[in-house]
Amino acid sequence: MITPLNWGIGHTTRIHPIVSMLKQKGHNIFIAIPVSMVPVIDKELSAEIIPFPSVTIRYSSVLPLPVMILLHLPLILIQAVRDYYRISSLIKKYNIDILISDNRFGVYNKKVYSVYITHQLNIISSGILRFAGKSISLLHRKIAGLYDECWIPDMPGETNLAGKLSHISALKSNFRYCGILSRMSILSPVKPANLPEGAFLLVILSGPEPQRSILEKLVITRLSSYSGNIIVVAGKPGHSATNSNEITKRYSYLSGGELKYLIQNSAGIICRSGYSTVMDLVTMNKTALLIPTPGQTEQEYLATSLKEKGWFNSTPQNKIDKLDLRELTGISTLPNLTRDSEKLIETCIKGLTKKRTLPAKKRRNL
Repeated sequence: MITPLNWGIGHTTRIHPIVSMLKQKGHNIFIAIPVSMVPVIDKELSAEIIPFPSVTIRYSSVLPLPVMILLHLPLILIQAVRDYYRISSLIKKYNIDILISDNRFGVYNKKVYSVYITHQLNIISSGILRFAGKSISLLHRKIAGLYDECWIPDMPGETNLAGKLSHISALKSNFRYCGILSRMSILSPVKPANLPEGAFLLVILSGPEPQRSILEKLVITRLSSYSGNIIVVAGKPGHSATNSNEITKRYSYLSGGELKYLIQNSAGIICRSGYSTVMDLVTMNKTALLIPTPGQTEQEYLATSLKEKGWFNSTPQNKIDKLDLRELTGISTLPNLTRDSEKLIETCIKGLTKKRTLPAKKRRNL
């Protein structure tokens, strides 16, 4: 049973390669997610979906993100307790022997082999939480350490994506890098319906409201003088496609295969610097202009770090009006991490079958 965090769709999309590889090994897969996330699971996976409610995180256009997190904290903690008891019931009902949680720390059970997935061993804080960052990071690593394994979706060594988010001085024995997790590695490209002919600029929106819609308005205003086609993917599962006179084509949501086609064939890409989006782009060897969500320190760090490496360009959301469209092209080639990444995830997957049958005390010694 695999359960991703419901904070945007990135945690749900990046479990796709794990599901695919486990199915190839003969495992029966259950994905426990909120009903609203069901459209995000590509039909090619053929996994059984189990409704699993979650707190919905919403940003504010007025309050800083750290304040919003504090306001949501009681609900998040209550949700974690509920998750713990719900998952115990589901384990018994469906005879689960491997449990994988992507950043949903209430999804844990010591009676079955449990895996936690996170790329944030270090959590960067700002504002009123700035001085609590170290303590929050230690607490998060403590939680991750309770699981039989903690998988880190990144590459070990200096050539990595998440930088100090995923790299610390000393890893516990049950922490291991599992490579880059992207559904683009397993999906075939599919041309979206009614796609305009000719070259196009691709705008990929993601993350909670209202910042998603704010970014869309700002980008479309800035691109009003752009002479070519503009394709916008709004990232809203379950919504009907809508068009606007200000853009060439707008899709509310596309399947993974359709999005892969657009990324492959785009002349330039504008998107958030969410980690799952970055992993998708690197997997496809496509760069982009990254615009971090204001106040989301993880995205702000990633955008700055990846720009310093020369792999992506970036600009703050409040400076979009000064954006030079030439920044969308001419960026250096990304590193090819595919082969080494595949070896890492294959090693992690192979280990599950052997370890799941052992008593808890012996699991971590392998």
